[in-house]
Amino acid sequence: MPGVHWLSANPMQDTIGPGNSQQVDVLFDATGLTTGQYHATLKYVNNDPLNAQVDVPVTLDVVGVGIEEAGSAAVLVYPNPVKDRISVKTTIPVTGITISDAEGRTVYTGNTATIDVSGLESGMYILKCVSEKGISCIKFVKTQ
Repeated sequence: MPGVHWLSANPMQDTIGPGNSQQVDVLFDATGLTTGQYHATLKYVNNDPLNAQVDVPVTLDVVGVGIEEAGSAAVLVYPNPVKDRISVKTTIPVTGITISDAEGRTVYTGNTATIDVSGLESGMYILKCVSEKGISCIKFVKTQ
């Protein structure tokens, strides 16, 4: 959706010393977005000659909203693809999160905002997020 800025990060810029890391908070605003999935990539530039740019793919799913409450129910999942931990942010309370593999087997059940997927095999998975506004299903790829 051109012209709608729904994704940001905090901090937007910073200086981090060699061998250090910093937590980045991914923020979103689904106001004005219609029901559907939106994809973006946060790009972080650094001075590492072997890895000059780090890309963090993000998926936003806007679900179960009426015209009078547009943008009030959304689920953000990042990074996608994921290696170790996948993060889930929502605009409304979640009653449960499940992750299923390509065969439909449930490999995770809970409702935490950050899920350790490091023990999963590489492949395609479905993250299902249930709330009072509806169900959001987002495909993600687990890499090694």
